[in-house]
Amino acid sequence: MARKTTRERGAKEEAKREPVRSQTEPSTPPMVSREPTPPRTGKPTIWLVAVGVFLLLAGGMWYAWDQYQQRVEAEALRQETEQQASEAQAKQRALEEAQRQAEIERQRKPELEARRKAEAQRQAELEAKRKADAEAKRKVILEAQRKAKLEAKREAELGAKRKAALARQPGTVSHADLGTAQLQGADLRGANLQQTDLRSAQLQEANLSFAQLQEADLSFAQLQEADLSFAQLQEADLSFANLQRAILTDAQLQGANLGGANLQGAILLEVQAVTASQIKRATNWRLAFYNDDFLAELGLPADHNETVERKLAEIEKEKTTMP
Repeated sequence: MARKTTRERGAKEEAKREPVRSQTEPSTPPMVSREPTPPRTGKPTIWLVAVGVFLLLAGGMWYAWDQYQQRVEAEALRQETEQQASEAQAKQRALEEAQRQAEIERQRKPELEARRKAEAQRQAELEAKRKADAEAKRKVILEAQRKAKLEAKREAELGAKRKAALARQPGTVSHADLGTAQLQGADLRGANLQQTDLRSAQLQEANLSFAQLQEADLSFAQLQEADLSFAQLQEADLSFANLQRAILTDAQLQGANLGGANLQGAILLEVQAVTASQIKRATNWRLAFYNDDFLAELGLPADHNETVERKLAEIEKEKTTMP
């Protein structure tokens, strides 16, 4: 009895402590014996679905990346191929251009050679002309020196011809008849020869500067290289007179008859009171020398005098080379 009471008391105390233990400690499930779970054969779980989706996504991404890499490599290969083709075309064009230039150069070589020869010939001709001009100027200087010497000599000896021409009055032979007179180189500077008959007179290289020759008859007179500078030739008859290289600088030619006169090489610089129509009645008037203002009046170019000088030099050269 006593043993039963003790058990009951213990059971009651255990029952009192049980709620407190249940509050402080988790309840331990009762041990149940389990048997091995057999493999599932039904629908896949969510986990398997997620793994499958992940694998699909990863495979798609890998495929997309592989395709992208292939496109990049293909594009790089295409660009490299195009660059190589472009370089090859550029080289081909450069080669063709070089060949074309070589062909052009080959074709132009005869033309360039012909031009070079023509230029060399032109330079040679210019050099020859310069030499001819220099020679002509040298001759002019020598001729001037020769004339100066002759002038000095004439000053020393007047000659019988001049004395005969001036026998009437020293320095005055107006109205005299000196037709066909031989007065080559005579010094008649300032002589009064008004209305004098000097038809066909030989007055080559005569000094008639400042001479009074108004209304004088000098038709057919030979006045080559005569000095008629400042001469008074108003109304004088110079028809068919030979005035080659005569000096007529500042001569008075008002009303003078120059019909048929030979003016080749005549110096007519600053001639006074003369018209273009008077000059144009003469022969070889285009081979005479004029001042710039009168050149324009005659319709001649500004370089006329230089051209005449060259032409006269050529004429003299031809004369010296003639047999």
